[in-house]
Amino acid sequence: MVLDTNSDYIIRRMSIHPSDIKTFIPTARDNGRLTSTVNFYLYIYEGELIYSINDKTHIVGPHQLAFFPKNTPYFQYATISKELKAVEGNLSMYFNDENESVFDFFDLSPENYVITITDWERLEACFDSFLHDPGFTNSISYQLNRVSKMAEILAIYFENLQKRAKNASAWKPVLSFMAENLSENISIDSMANLVYLHPNYFMRKFKKAFGVSPIKYYNDLRLEKAIQLLADTDLPSTDVAAAIGIDDPNYFSYFFKTATGLSPRKFKGFLRQMHGQSEDVLYFN
Repeated sequence: MVLDTNSDYIIRRMSIHPSDIKTFIPTARDNGRLTSTVNFYLYIYEGELIYSINDKTHIVGPHQLAFFPKNTPYFQYATISKELKAVEGNLSMYFNDENESVFDFFDLSPENYVITITDWERLEACFDSFLHDPGFTNSISYQLNRVSKMAEILAIYFENLQKRAKNASAWKPVLSFMAENLSENISIDSMANLVYLHPNYFMRKFKKAFGVSPIKYYNDLRLEKAIQLLADTDLPSTDVAAAIGIDDPNYFSYFFKTATGLSPRKFKGFLRQMHGQSEDVLYFN
């Protein structure tokens, strides 16, 4: 369903249950296979975690905001960082009647539940505002502030969602080229030529659009493919490395551990524990 920009939408009810911003050193954690009964949100300040939804495994990192709509086949998640700083909670928000959740009006799918926030300072200011109240938590002013800030957080989320969709369309030749050549070592020149830009100008425009350099974006795609292969297949690490264009097993281990904090072997063990196939407790240093 898509919002009609010529129509008025009245927010009938909003219920927010935020937790405080948490900083902790965790062990692996498994929340089990569930179906969510609430709209769950999660924002990462520092550190990384793994989540699984519809049996697809992802890594979520700093400045990423996730919304998981009610009735989503729920995820397991486990932290992989030595330290994690995050905020999580749940909310319900309805438009004109009680059957029209705000999430029903947007094309949310597992591919866009988690997005990178480019204007993350604005987002963190919103969280800080309603999580660090001086103590008047029952006052009308505090409750109004909390609702207004949560509405702004939702607005930032959907603004970034729309921006990502627009950028994906505008940069489709480059993004498709990256996705189709994960087993190659593609160059900045080859990507810039696709959109008829000088390499230096291409790098500046790409980073402005996506918040990261083209090489970082490309390496994140390679990392995601490696994660999926390690999670969903029994391929040895050498074959996984070859699938993302890395011939040296030692370099693949370095590449993977730099990004995730785990070697490929420990990551496989971590996933086994996460899915209940191992009773070992894993600690990550």
